[in-house]
Amino acid sequence: MTLAIVGKSLAIAAAAALAALVPVTFLSNDGSYGIAFLYVALIGSFGVGLPVAGLVYWLARRELLRRPGLVFLIANLAGAVLALTAALLGDLFGLYAFGLPCLIAANTFALLGWLWIVRPAREKLHG
Repeated sequence: MTLAIVGKSLAIAAAAALAALVPVTFLSNDGSYGIAFLYVALIGSFGVGLPVAGLVYWLARRELLRRPGLVFLIANLAGAVLALTAALLGDLFGLYAFGLPCLIAANTFALLGWLWIVRPAREKLHG
């Protein structure tokens, strides 16, 4: 991986953590959950999301460049598994506090990863 891809990946992980906070802030009226969950979102995004996204890109790069829709399929499947696991472990609160933010973060990874990493590499490959 080049240094540019690493920098873009770090920016994507930060954006995914911030996007994951949106449903959590609606759980509280004063927004205190949002600040408390910021650390959880950052740890999840940088500790889980970034390594998984990097591994998927590294292992399936050729296939992702050939079929770009796979980026969103992989992200939604991973987000659905995380949301269902959070719902199983934490009932409705787990779904709202962890599952939905995981699904939003996974789709943020997919969207920004497509725009900033996969699409430029695809255009470079196909001219």
